[in-house]
Amino acid sequence: MTGPVTPAPGGHEHDDRELHAEFLLLRLHGCRFLRLREGLVEHVTADHGGTVDYEDLRTSEWTSDLVELPVRYSDTHGSDLDVVNQQYLIEQFGARVFVHLRDDRDGARGIALPVCRPLPGDDADNSVLHRLTRELERLRVVGLLDEERHSAYIGTLAHNAWRSHLRAEAITALRAMSPDPQEDRAVVLAGLDADDPIGEAYFGFEGNEWAAVTPFRVRNGRHDEAVMHVATTLFAWEV
Repeated sequence: MTGPVTPAPGGHEHDDRELHAEFLLLRLHGCRFLRLREGLVEHVTADHGGTVDYEDLRTSEWTSDLVELPVRYSDTHGSDLDVVNQQYLIEQFGARVFVHLRDDRDGARGIALPVCRPLPGDDADNSVLHRLTRELERLRVVGLLDEERHSAYIGTLAHNAWRSHLRAEAITALRAMSPDPQEDRAVVLAGLDADDPIGEAYFGFEGNEWAAVTPFRVRNGRHDEAVMHVATTLFAWEV
């Protein structure tokens, strides 16, 4: 006796029983089931490749429209790991596979899937959905899907922090410890240099310990030592 089927691309048919089983597994991997607020179903399309505002959704334990993957982040929620994991999944499976969730009030970003619907371009065996489920299982175990991407992201945040405030803090600290007016002038001139020799020396300190404090901001746990490194290497001070 055959079960219900859903049309699939290329003339294939999806077995709905297997499709439903895969979506049930998503709950075990930390996914959250969401439903459009009452009265919005006719006005908001929760479809693959589309965008839905978080304010139009509510959590649902039963009838659901979307299943949100556990990679949401915002100004106050989530971490740098969520940013990287979300980027990785979008790159691996394509932006058109997901419903993109957002809330511009706090910079929230998330991704979801329409509940129990075949993924775009998937075959009758739901192999793409199965691969996605396996990735979420791996995420639940290891917490990070791409270490190399994460390192690059932390590096980007570190350079953003340097441009936004750390550079000014480092120059102020160097001027405060300069041994004489001539060396103070050397710090000022180095700070005006477009090649940023102070930054090059600062990031050349091998002991830098960058750690994310929000999804978008990092701090250097050894900032003071990095400044001392600049003083002894770039300016050859004995401090």
